[in-house]
Amino acid sequence: MIRRGLLGAVALLALAVRAGPINAQHVAPMSSETFVCLSLGDALTLGAQLGPEVATAQARLAGAEASLTEARSLFRPQVSGFVRSAVGDTGLIDSRVENQVGVRASQRIFDFGDARYARESARANVAARAANVAEATAAASEAIGLSYLGWLETQDRLTATRDREQFFAQQLKATGNLLDTGGATIADVARIESEMLDAQAARIELEFLLERFATLLEIGTKRANLPCDAAKASTVLAALAPDLAQAPALISTSPAIVALQRSADSFTASATRAERGRYPIISLTGISSFAVESLSNPGSFRNRIGVDVSVPLYSGQGQTARIALARARAREAEGQLAQARRKLEEELSIGVRRVTALGRLLERRREAVRNRRAELAAAEAQFGRGLRTLPELIEVRVTMEEAELARITTAYDLARQQLRLYAIAGAAAAN
Repeated sequence: MIRRGLLGAVALLALAVRAGPINAQHVAPMSSETFVCLSLGDALTLGAQLGPEVATAQARLAGAEASLTEARSLFRPQVSGFVRSAVGDTGLIDSRVENQVGVRASQRIFDFGDARYARESARANVAARAANVAEATAAASEAIGLSYLGWLETQDRLTATRDREQFFAQQLKATGNLLDTGGATIADVARIESEMLDAQAARIELEFLLERFATLLEIGTKRANLPCDAAKASTVLAALAPDLAQAPALISTSPAIVALQRSADSFTASATRAERGRYPIISLTGISSFAVESLSNPGSFRNRIGVDVSVPLYSGQGQTARIALARARAREAEGQLAQARRKLEEELSIGVRRVTALGRLLERRREAVRNRRAELAAAEAQFGRGLRTLPELIEVRVTMEEAELARITTAYDLARQQLRLYAIAGAAAAN
């Protein structure tokens, strides 16, 4: 029940991506027959479900729940059986019957809050571990999302690099024919060849990066399908990422903040319990046994009921040390909480503003690319009429490519920042 709830926010993204503004293609539900590409929503959901860090966090949650069950048992009846047997003279140490078998039952009556604070500490620890599960789920989803965006960015860069390689290959062929007639110089040919070799080297490196991101996606999602053509993924993420007005609410519900807050509560309760350890624990105890005093005696049933009072008198400073340790851990958790709260507030505030800035920057980058393409078209026409030299044409081409690569970088920087904000908001919603 808890595990399904923690994945709810990530599943919402899968639905939003399918129903969002990416309408150029229809992504069918995942199946071996109809599914041909991996959508962003499916990748995030699978990453959250299959992440090993999520399984680790869930195991820690199960351990915390077991500790809570143990804490609850402190104020429940305790029943144990015993067998006692001995030979020799009796009465040398105490007056206990030497041979008996029986059952001992005890029930706490009053313990000055020892059991209550044990339960409070365990409950707070369970809440902290549950928040850790939500945090791990969001982190696993974000990691897959970064690989997904990395594949798309590399694919876009690879397309631009292949165009560059093809352009210079064509120019190299043309200048080679003009070299003998004086239409091109050796320097022109050398530069074009160098540009083509640079493009080939960049292509080889990008092809490796593309395979790397594809491998990460396959391992993380257990799917061999490549990402869909998600040119509008940034728009979808922008619709799901929080705005600045939501930051205060997200800080208070962030799993990292909740985990630290509940950990501090757990240590505080443990410190209070350690302090109460100086007080007595009063229990009602009953014993029923069959006792045999000697081999000549057939034995008899004996019953005893009474009140036990246990109070520590001296522990060699052990009790004081335990109290000091619990208080120190509580203060440490509170300090970590304050640091995490400030860091998250900074990340959200700066992140939201960075998304706005990157959005404006992307508009300028796109406009610059359009202008550079228009300039290149004009330069090619002028070159054909003999109004531009080959080095000038190459310079215009290189400038256009740089503008295109800058646009790609800005677009995916924006998408990654939106993904980060979504991970924070999605984790808070799951928590």
